[in-house]
Amino acid sequence: MASPERLNIEHLKQDRDVDGLIRALADADPQVRQDAALALGEIGDARAVEPLLAVMSDTHEVTEVRNNAQEALRRMGPAAVRPLIRALKDGDVYARTRAAVTLGDIGDPAAVEALVVALRDGDRYVRRYAAESLGKIPDARAVEPLIAALKDREAEVCARAAWALRRVGGPQADAALAGYRPSSVFSPQDTRDQQRTPTLAGSLDKTLNPEPTGLRLWLTVLAVVLGFVAVGLAAAFAFVGILMGISWIATGENPFSVAVPDEAIVKVAAQVCSKSQGVSQAAEYDDALPGPHPVLVLASSGKEHKGTNHMPGQWLPKTIEALELVACVGEDEAVEAGRCYAENPMYYCPMYEYRAEITVRRASTAEVIASGQLHGGTPDCPSITQYGEAGDLCVPMDIGEWVGHRISGKHIKPWLEDYVYPTGQVDEQDQ
Repeated sequence: MASPERLNIEHLKQDRDVDGLIRALADADPQVRQDAALALGEIGDARAVEPLLAVMSDTHEVTEVRNNAQEALRRMGPAAVRPLIRALKDGDVYARTRAAVTLGDIGDPAAVEALVVALRDGDRYVRRYAAESLGKIPDARAVEPLIAALKDREAEVCARAAWALRRVGGPQADAALAGYRPSSVFSPQDTRDQQRTPTLAGSLDKTLNPEPTGLRLWLTVLAVVLGFVAVGLAAAFAFVGILMGISWIATGENPFSVAVPDEAIVKVAAQVCSKSQGVSQAAEYDDALPGPHPVLVLASSGKEHKGTNHMPGQWLPKTIEALELVACVGEDEAVEAGRCYAENPMYYCPMYEYRAEITVRRASTAEVIASGQLHGGTPDCPSITQYGEAGDLCVPMDIGEWVGHRISGKHIKPWLEDYVYPTGQVDEQDQ
């Protein structure tokens, strides 16, 4: 017997058939239910709010369908706020947590009072995401409740409350954060460990004070091992020092030095980035000639960029007359590039990637040769086992997020190689 044809959600969406899409939320095919939920979010008809809320709160529903229903409610915006507030007050723990997250994503101030109440919820995840959402809806009404949440018995709730207070700001929030110390907040497990301290101390005392003969033997063996390790390390450092000394004598270059551009050259070349004005004394850049073509890496403001110190020494100009290129690098900007999800997709931690604009100009005329964007890279998501149970992904970070590397010389150098060595003949010392 042939299987029934799958419901065409795209046609229903094009026809704006809200009733048909609502019925599709109960279809036997999970993929149809997923697509129907998102389609309702795109249409934005308020009639779909209650059915979507029911799907999001259904613990027997497929996770992907619940996620799409939650996303659809977020897209509904203000129309979904009142029903979500009701779910935050009266739903089960899963519905309350999802409602807390979604209200923050919508960002309507009408949700502030309900989120403040949720800071006292019996479930730590509800409290955690209520605090985070209050940070997304900066409102003075949340300051005092968030300050109280800094003393929550769960460390991750305290961390999110601190993050939210930074976002809300104000003298009262600043004063509370000045005295906030994450390490002063103990979880129940920490408290139990403190209560066991006398017993642990007694055991430790017995361990460090065994029979005298056994202790002396153990200390003797340890001293011998450490002695061999110390001698080995000293010999290794001495050998490396000799090799670097020979290199210094042979080449005349201090192997401990870092290539730093002359301050006078930086001062003159600053106008290339800050004012888009060329430097008449600078050399002409000819990409038909092999490199290296001397280059300075500056911030867009004209100041020396931190990436300059990581450029090869042979790339730097010795005089302003030798300078051919100036790379102007903009400010680092943190852009959300993904999310680290826990085992339960309800819980996630945002990942941010640092990016910066870069422009390469001729030093003599400030003419733009090339422009682009540098990427610092996104961090790897931690494993669930690394940070405990699902939902604890963000706990190690006080601000509850994961960020990649700042833009530095290791990102700038590969990008510049095509212009420093336009003919492709890269100096072996640059590898």
